Amino acid sequence: MKGFMKKGAVIIVAGMLLTGCGEELTTLTESEEAIIVNYSAGTVAKFNKRQQDGLTYVAAEEEEADEEETVVPEEEDINEEGQDKPDDTQEPLQSEEEAGQEVSLTEALGIPGVEVKYMGYELKSDYEESDYFSMAASEGNTYFVMKYTLTNTGSEEAVCNILNMKPIFTLSLNGTSARKNEVTLLPDDLSTYSATLAPGATQEAVLIFEVPLEETAEISSVQAGVQINGVNGNATM
Repeated sequence: MKGFMKKGAVIIVAGMLLTGCGEELTTLTESEEAIIVNYSAGTVAKFNKRQQDGLTYVAAEEEEADEEETVVPEEEDINEEGQDKPDDTQEPLQSEEEAGQEVSLTEALGIPGVEVKYMGYELKSDYEESDYFSMAASEGNTYFVMKYTLTNTGSEEAVCNILNMKPIFTLSLNGTSARKNEVTLLPDDLSTYSATLAPGATQEAVLIFEVPLEETAEISSVQAGVQINGVNGNATM
């Protein structure tokens, strides 16, 4: 079909060039003939209902410009070695080792002059504090009570306001899924502890977790953690 269209266009052009009142024929260059042929073919194709796509004329100069056009990065985005410049505003990425690193509980809490130590655990079906507070584990569960000491190693009073830090404590026994601690109003609850320690003073504190009895039948590992403001700490260190 395209061959037929171009032949028709040539015939039209020839007719145009051969008509006139005895005037001398105009001689065209090859480029001028190509332009007229392309234009005529496009015009015929435009009104040919049997041809779906038709023809579109593209100048030779425009074709060369499209082929040669390339995207060149701006000069400010390229360094002397031809590599993209790093974004100075982007924060450096943490390595996998740094992202997964845990600090000690003392470092995670970050109370000046105060050292926090894990002292072990005990299992209790219920927990009582003097005569005004008591709690009992639900059926099939027991309390896993973790014990700690807070010691002021400095020469000045130390304010221990752990309550305002909003720490998140978790426990995993024998590699099971981690669970959060029971938040209480006990004065010695480490997660809500708020007191002032005198120089050299030591206070006891606890974290209470309710766990299934079956997980405590044989305890091979205790993994406790704390998260404070994006910092991960090991609650058994």
